[in-house]
Amino acid sequence: MSGPSNLPEPTLEIIPDGSKLTVAITLDRFTTFQIAGWTEQILDLAKAIVAADSKWMPGNIRSFARDALAFKRAKVFPIDDDPEALNFQAANDEESAQAKRTLEALKQLRSFVRGVFYDASEQLRKQALELSEDDRPTTIQ
Repeated sequence: MSGPSNLPEPTLEIIPDGSKLTVAITLDRFTTFQIAGWTEQILDLAKAIVAADSKWMPGNIRSFARDALAFKRAKVFPIDDDPEALNFQAANDEESAQAKRTLEALKQLRSFVRGVFYDASEQLRKQALELSEDDRPTTIQ
């Protein structure tokens, strides 16, 4: 029987850099990606999260959005939550509308994370191609 893992959970972090925001994704203690060029998407996402604020919005995501909008260092744990797994039980039409906005904002967060991962994988692929242009055999793991 194995004990609990000491590996950190994957994290998504927003790092302010002047008037820009850089995305850092840490998968484990050995793998971190930093991707620039997502400032507009980060701000749009943060605005959607704040606008959808309801009793169903996880507090860590609400804090993430507020920090990102204030250009403060912002972190989300974990990045792999499934928004469909949240239990939305609305008592009236207003709560139902809030729940829908919350679900859409959480889906937007998930799409954002996927987009950043795709961007990172494309950058790694390009780097691998550049390395392979050399005559020496190269392995990228």
